[in-house]
Amino acid sequence: KKKKIEVSTYFKRSLYIGDLPTNADEYTINNFFGDYIPLSIKICKDRMTGESLGYGYINFHTKEDTYKAFLEKNYQKIDDVTRIRLSPAIRDTSVRNDPSLNLFVKNLPEKVGSYHLWKLFKSTGTISCVAPFNKETGKLYGYGFLAYLNTETVEEVKQKYNGRKIKGNIIEIENYKKQGEREKPFTNIFIKGMKFKVPNEEASKIIGLQVTSVYTPDVEKKNYTAVNFKTSEGAEEFMEKANKEGLVDYNGKPLLMSEAKEALKKDNPEASAEELEKLEETEFSELKVERFTSRKQYLKKKKSQTLQEPDKAVYVKNYGSIQGFDETRLRNFFEGCGEIDSVKMMKNENGSHRGFGFVNFTTKQAAQEALKKNQTYVEGKMIEVLQPKTQKQREMEKSAKLLHQHQQQQQQHQQQMMNMQYSQQQQMMPMQYPQQMTTEQMGNLIYSYGITNGFKHDILIQIISALINGGNIEAAYGLVTNPNPEELNRFLHKETERIEQQQQQ
Repeated sequence: KKKKIEVSTYFKRSLYIGDLPTNADEYTINNFFGDYIPLSIKICKDRMTGESLGYGYINFHTKEDTYKAFLEKNYQKIDDVTRIRLSPAIRDTSVRNDPSLNLFVKNLPEKVGSYHLWKLFKSTGTISCVAPFNKETGKLYGYGFLAYLNTETVEEVKQKYNGRKIKGNIIEIENYKKQGEREKPFTNIFIKGMKFKVPNEEASKIIGLQVTSVYTPDVEKKNYTAVNFKTSEGAEEFMEKANKEGLVDYNGKPLLMSEAKEALKKDNPEASAEELEKLEETEFSELKVERFTSRKQYLKKKKSQTLQEPDKAVYVKNYGSIQGFDETRLRNFFEGCGEIDSVKMMKNENGSHRGFGFVNFTTKQAAQEALKKNQTYVEGKMIEVLQPKTQKQREMEKSAKLLHQHQQQQQQHQQQMMNMQYSQQQQMMPMQYPQQMTTEQMGNLIYSYGITNGFKHDILIQIISALINGGNIEAAYGLVTNPNPEELNRFLHKETERIEQQQQQ
């Protein structure tokens, strides 16, 4: 009973089919599944080249066929070389990437790919088994992913296989983590608060660990040092010690607190304990140790911090054309509103101001006071101060704007269609003519109607001439004032045929 529930939940009528050879077509796949006749087959292809992307989807007639095909055909050879990889086609990404149902396996042996990983864990009931590799070189990355139907099985697999030795490697198994939640190994750290340079040759002696390089920029402008360790373990060990004990600058050297105290005692052998404490306050300058982050990561972190507290920030614009409007003037503009935490004036690549920026305050009340300065004039220019919008709000407004534009276009199109229909109706409706018309007016009306309805110019001239110039004024007047325009249309057709026959003769 439990098995049926699992099958109906995860195995609908579709399977994902991966690791397909590039030359595999629908006919090949259909033959591969034999008795389990597919309902439909979809091979995903490149939009530009039309070449197979190496994966696709296959639908079956029943859920039972889907499940049986998965059990019998998974990792079987579709040709002499290639084994295909099957898994249930689960559209819901929250289920597909659920950490409680997925495992991450690392430290795999060099030659253990998806097929060998599946063979190792086949008996555990895995529904998906992947060992990624570099598509250009074919080299395996040394880790893999396993997916299961329930959390109980996941825990059993972790307990049974974590730490097991496979082909000389001790594998580690843990729950899958989303990309943003994973902690990547690092070898670079920042030591902030440095007011001196550390030479590369002395770095390992000072820090006491294996260091490959040390970089300190201009200390007058940037008071930090970037240290690169040989291994991620060395970087983590140093960070742990520095954060636990504290790292200080003593006589131009970054030392752990315990090391710094020992050095202070050696330099002041006659000082008492109280005197040493006072010396620590004056001689020790506290340093901060952080994991290195790239410029992109730093900006992302700053952005997320701003979005977490949008009530404490304001968006300022329209100051770009004011001469000399720098950060100092922007801070002075908000003087009296409250304490400012940070100011960010957006700039172009050449350093010129883009005319807008953000001011972050320490409290929500200060930000509310700053909003009162909206539409304040500075040197004849109106400065706008607004509540900043989150990316989600901007996307929603953009979607609403596009929807409004689409609705307007539809309305305009409908109006155009109505106008065209009205115009066609007007052409078919009898026109109201004045009771007294000159022969010229009657001729113009007949000519206008004839040209509009596709009659030839020279034929119309002859018809009008025969009607009016021939003295048949009453017939012409009757035709143009007739409430039924079809009669005029029949008359023009009849006269056209007569004139064309005369011309042929």
